[in-house]
Amino acid sequence: MLRFTLVFFLTLHLQAQVIRVVEDISNLPVDHVLIFNKNQTKHVYTNTEGKADISTFSPKELLIFSHIAFIQKEILKEDIIAENKVVYLDDASEAIEEVVLSASRSREKVQRIAEHIEVINQYKIWQESPQTAPDLLALTPGVRVQKSQFGGGSPVLRGMESNRVLLVVDGVRMNNAIYRKGHLQNSLTVSPNLLARTEILFGPSSIIYGSDALGGVVHYYTKKPELSDTKQLFSTILSRYSSVNNEYTLSYSGEFSHKKWATITGISASKFGDLKMGENRTHGFQQWGLVTYYSKNTPCYYYAEPSENPTPTLQQNTGFKQ
Repeated sequence: MLRFTLVFFLTLHLQAQVIRVVEDISNLPVDHVLIFNKNQTKHVYTNTEGKADISTFSPKELLIFSHIAFIQKEILKEDIIAENKVVYLDDASEAIEEVVLSASRSREKVQRIAEHIEVINQYKIWQESPQTAPDLLALTPGVRVQKSQFGGGSPVLRGMESNRVLLVVDGVRMNNAIYRKGHLQNSLTVSPNLLARTEILFGPSSIIYGSDALGGVVHYYTKKPELSDTKQLFSTILSRYSSVNNEYTLSYSGEFSHKKWATITGISASKFGDLKMGENRTHGFQQWGLVTYYSKNTPCYYYAEPSENPTPTLQQNTGFKQ
C-alpha cells in the first residue's frame, strides 16, 4: 500500500510540470517550439496545443525557447512553474524587413521603393481599436479624413479624394474614375476588425492602377485563412461601448482550418449615437461651438424652419448604424 501511494504522488508531480507556450498578443498556442537547456543535452517540443512536459529538466536549469517565427526566450524552469506554467513568446516579424504589395503589385521591400508608403500592420490595428476603417486611416500621417458626421469617412491624399483616390480591398476596386467628385464614403463598408494590414500609397499611381489613382491608393488587406495539419476552429467576439457617442459594436469572426482548405467568416454590427461635445468652456466663450438649432426633416416630412436644439452640446442627426 505504501508503494502504491509513492507512485501516485510521483505521477502527480510529473503531470504538474506540463507547461503551455502561447503568443504574447493573441494568447494562441504555439506548436513545434524547441525547448532545450543551455548545454543542449536535453530538449522537448510543444504539441499542437502548445503544451510540453519539462519534467526532464532540473528546477534550476535555464530553458531556451526557440521558434523561427518568434524571438528566442530564456527563462529558469522554476520561474515558469511560479508563473502559472505559461510562457509568452513575442512575434519576431518586427525584426524582418517590411514588405509591401501595393507599390508594384508584387512583394517589394520598403527600402527599394521610391514612393511614399505608409503601412498599418495588424498590431497597430489591435492597439488603436478604431471604430471604423476611416478612423484607422485618420491615425496615419499625411492622411486626412472628411467626416462631418459618423456616417462619413472620405480619405484625402495630397489634397485629392473621391474619384481621384483609389480604394482597393485585396486587389478589388471599390471605386473608379466615373464616381462622384464629392465625398466618397465607401471606406466605411470595410470592417477594421477583419483587416490584416493597410497600405497607403501617396502620389499618382496611374501607370499601375489607372487614372483614378491620381492622389494615391488605399489598399486594404483582409486576414488570410491558413491551412493546418489538423482541423482547427478559432472564434473571436468583440463587444465595445463608447460613451462619447453611445457606440455599440458587436463583431464576430470565425476561422476554420483543414489540410486542404480553410476559411474565415466575419460579421459586424455597429450603432453610433449623436456626438456630444464637452460642456466646459475654459476659454471664456460660453456659446462657442454650441448647436442651437437643427433640422427635423425626415424622408416623409419637410420642416421649413429649423428646430431649437434642447441640448446644444449634442450634435443632432450625426449618428448612424450599419
